[in-house]
Amino acid sequence: MVTMSRCCRHLGHDLVVLVAASSVRLLFCGLWYTPGILYVAFRDAFQQSAAVTSWITSLQYFTSCITGAVGGLVMHRFGSRLVTVTGGIILSGGLLTSMWTTHIAHLFVTYGMLAGFGAGLCYIGCLEAVKETFTTNVNLVFGVSAFIANLGIMIYPPVLQLLIDIFSWRGMFLILAGVELNIIVVSAVFPGPKIRPQVETPIAQETDESWGHGDTGSEINDGKTDSLLHGISPKTEKTVALKDISLQPTFLENHYFLKSRHYYLYVLSGTLYLFGAGIILGHLSAYAMQNNITDSYGAAMLYTVNALSMACGKLLHGVVITKIRINPIKLHIFVCGIGGLATFLFLFNVPLPVLYAYMVVFGASNASIGGALMPSILLEMAGSDSFSFSVGLYTVITAMGSLIGAPTAGWIYDATSSYTTPFLLAAISMISSAFVMVTSCQFKPNQATTTGGV
Repeated sequence: MVTMSRCCRHLGHDLVVLVAASSVRLLFCGLWYTPGILYVAFRDAFQQSAAVTSWITSLQYFTSCITGAVGGLVMHRFGSRLVTVTGGIILSGGLLTSMWTTHIAHLFVTYGMLAGFGAGLCYIGCLEAVKETFTTNVNLVFGVSAFIANLGIMIYPPVLQLLIDIFSWRGMFLILAGVELNIIVVSAVFPGPKIRPQVETPIAQETDESWGHGDTGSEINDGKTDSLLHGISPKTEKTVALKDISLQPTFLENHYFLKSRHYYLYVLSGTLYLFGAGIILGHLSAYAMQNNITDSYGAAMLYTVNALSMACGKLLHGVVITKIRINPIKLHIFVCGIGGLATFLFLFNVPLPVLYAYMVVFGASNASIGGALMPSILLEMAGSDSFSFSVGLYTVITAMGSLIGAPTAGWIYDATSSYTTPFLLAAISMISSAFVMVTSCQFKPNQATTTGGV
């Protein structure tokens, strides 16, 4: 009875952490996947070119990904709770200061960098909290967490458009700054830093005992040898294993995944995909309105459909790789390839129903980045101890694709006054992201990575 009660309390605590991590992601992820709505608002407010305006939302996501690496490096020392609380404060401050900007360059700092930095800390903190709390079916839990988080991405598009229409984009930032402060409260249930116990070696313990009794190795061995230097216990005359400090693991041995070509291929794949996805997400709203396909609210609903599809896709990915045991790398290749092929639809005149259908396919494909697939693949490649660092490094490099995707499309649009070429480039990039991972289909975790180190 007592054991059952303890299990129930343990399960209840785990569920609380899962809901909290999902809620934190719900609060800030909506800003990542609705850049097209803010792009239109900033373009109308500052009357800058498409290329210049696109940098604002791209920089916000890029900074978030860079911060993921920083959070991964400090996570073991400060824990997911403090990292996420700090991220929530910085994110809210960045949104609040964005309200007072008078020049588009100010938004590069306040929204692009400051808010992005805070969101990145929150993201890596959520992943670490889930990974530390759950020891079984962790891939499925990642999928469930991403599914709940995508509810925020579904809500954000129409809400942001409504706030902009009623209060302008400045009022929107003020309201969002207050909303994001809830991250501080919710993340209070996250695990704290790990306490690593100091383990004394047998030789150290026996040395303390010998000094405590006034014994020395020389006295026991009649002054002929020093038993301590030869690993002889002064009290028991037994040989003990000496720890050779010269055999301490190196940085590459602690992070064995850095030697694996499969890791770098996966990073390249993510970079190519985010380049294409950055073009779609950054300019979809402008594309739909420019071609008179729909109005601003109809364009906002495209992002909601994308979010709903992403939510279902992330949950389904977690179920498939956990219960059916499909190779997550093969599933990544499949969904990325399907998303790239579907993007060729933009070579034709796309009516609104077809555009909604495309967003369903694109959302399921986009779920491969940051849902259940990404953490499960990196857990296999890097192991548990190096997980946070591998995620941080992955997000830093792959964010380069998202950073230059939307501005590249803006430059092409400024030169051609058409979105056909940018969306064609997006399709090619997304398909290429699938092809580069083909040689990694048979990847199996190295013994060193699965045990958390060498």
